[in-house]
Amino acid sequence: MALKEKLEDILMTVAEKIDDNRYLQAIKNAFTAYMPFIIVGSFGTLFSALISSPKTGLAQWIPALESLSGAFSAINFATMTFMTVPIVFLIAMQLARSNKTPEHLTGIVAALAYISVVPQSLTAVVGEETKKIGAVSATALGAQGLFIGMLMAIIVAELFRVLIKIEAIKIKMPPSVPAGIATSFNTLIPILIIVLGTAIFGNVFKTVTGQYLNEFIYAIVQTPLEIALKSPLGILALVIAGQIF
Repeated sequence: MALKEKLEDILMTVAEKIDDNRYLQAIKNAFTAYMPFIIVGSFGTLFSALISSPKTGLAQWIPALESLSGAFSAINFATMTFMTVPIVFLIAMQLARSNKTPEHLTGIVAALAYISVVPQSLTAVVGEETKKIGAVSATALGAQGLFIGMLMAIIVAELFRVLIKIEAIKIKMPPSVPAGIATSFNTLIPILIIVLGTAIFGNVFKTVTGQYLNEFIYAIVQTPLEIALKSPLGILALVIAGQIF
């Protein structure tokens, strides 16, 4: 019982720290808001197995149902494989709410900033010829991109908060202009600075290291964490680290 109570105390302390930290609170709220979509994505996998699979689903007896597999795969891709972009948007929007900056604009600029630092092309072999095609890899859009995505959302939201307060870079509009249009022009230069800055940073980083930012971060942070989570000692070490920090 003593060990159980100690673990409960540790978890309660970690939960209290999360509630007190607005960045962690924004991340928690973003994942909570996105939870229904993750569940829907799981249903896509379930429907694929129960309906369109020729081995385990109804397609064993009704072959025409196998043609629905593409639809169920699309549901899974749209909700789970593509999850990083909406999570970035939601985290930035949560922070914008506490920063009292335009929520949707902050979410959009964070998502654009993230896309600007990940690969926007893939190498494909067509016949005997190797070609580059414009596409964002599933690794950048899915769970592997979450860590750098969360960091980008926080950095962009805070940078946007600072830039939007600088009067010198606002494009002033006459009072007769609708508020929505005025806000768009007021935020035009801050958005340009952020997207241009992240795109240049991402390009320079790729040139210097030979890796995109999400690939680099995944290799040095997420891979060791995945290894740690596979062992009881690793999990215990992470819990202790959470208690210390």
